[in-house]
Amino acid sequence: MKNFLPFKGFLCPGIYFSSGYCVWLMQWTYTPTEVETFSEIWVFTPEDNRTAYIDPVKAIPIFRIYHDFNNAIGAEITWDWKDSSSLFATLRASDNTALEIQLKLGPAFDMEIVNEAVTETGMAVRHQSDRIVVIENACASFNGIGLGKISKSPKPIYVGSAQVPADPVISFCTHYLESS
Repeated sequence: MKNFLPFKGFLCPGIYFSSGYCVWLMQWTYTPTEVETFSEIWVFTPEDNRTAYIDPVKAIPIFRIYHDFNNAIGAEITWDWKDSSSLFATLRASDNTALEIQLKLGPAFDMEIVNEAVTETGMAVRHQSDRIVVIENACASFNGIGLGKISKSPKPIYVGSAQVPADPVISFCTHYLESS
């Protein structure tokens, strides 16, 4: 029987832009690890170069247990929930990368959805949503360059065995990660 660690917070599993970039947003308000809270922003380039920006940097070893990306870089990530209809996030990384993203949020639904997958390092994950918020629109800039309009990816994007949803959402959830 596998032992799972509950990571609580929110996960936005992939916002795809017309430029070919895909951005993921995560804030863990509780983890049963030595880093009790941390944030992640993942950026996938059109060439599928995958970078995880992580705040604080001491959470990078936890990330590496579950993911095999091209880069994992320390960053300062801020979240500004203007109200229930918008979220503004910024990233300033140790390699001088900068990202700003603004989300226009739509309806929220209290619902329990459970998904299971395997990460790219072979670790099991079980995702349990409690509340889903629809992302109606988004705009972002990466190192000062606009990423274009929110759109659907022309091909499926996977992280491990999990496919990026066609329509972006924010999942307020418990993300159960297999204990290493």
